[in-house]
Amino acid sequence: MATPAELTEAGFYFARHGQTWANRLQIRAGGDCDARLTEQGRSDSHSVGRRLIGSSLPKPGMIITSPMSRTLNSARIVNMHLGVPMRTCRMLSERRLGGWNFRSYVSTSEQLRLKWTPPGGEPEHVFRTRITAMIAANADYWRERPLIVSSRGVARIIFSEIGYLAGDVENGKLYFVSIGSGALSEAVSIHEICCDGARRIWSAHGVQAGETRRQDR
Repeated sequence: MATPAELTEAGFYFARHGQTWANRLQIRAGGDCDARLTEQGRSDSHSVGRRLIGSSLPKPGMIITSPMSRTLNSARIVNMHLGVPMRTCRMLSERRLGGWNFRSYVSTSEQLRLKWTPPGGEPEHVFRTRITAMIAANADYWRERPLIVSSRGVARIIFSEIGYLAGDVENGKLYFVSIGSGALSEAVSIHEICCDGARRIWSAHGVQAGETRRQDR
């Protein structure tokens, strides 16, 4: 489990929004296709709030979320427990998937892996540039340890930029990313925030953007 010192460093929490109807059906819904939370999704979001407020973890100083209903409503539910300032950021929206919206995960997984551009959608490199620019633009907030509420694709970009291959980030998953000297590429560690505390799942020093490093378990 993480020591209190590791979780008081500059950095940010990251939570994936709660389950949506598209998640339940295992179909794609990108940033150009909003999907509302299910009852399970609302429960997922309450769980994130309880994990943050019901333990000795440092409380986030604010919440930053995309304006999409699934992330915004998840953030609002979390904030019922935290009561901190909230701000929305359009740059945090999920990747626009164009013609891949409403298609099954299985039928599009290989195209995503190969970084193809969806018909009428957002190219992978444009999506990555948007998310990394958003993180850099909000670096001044890291001393407040904000909570970023966003989506699976955004988590993939953030984590891969600092060298951690997170795989499929599930609905309601919560992490803390501690930052070194203020650059995302110099992240010190990532902790998964579970019901019984926090466990370090990755750490590295001097990471180059996109470099894969050992995962600590």
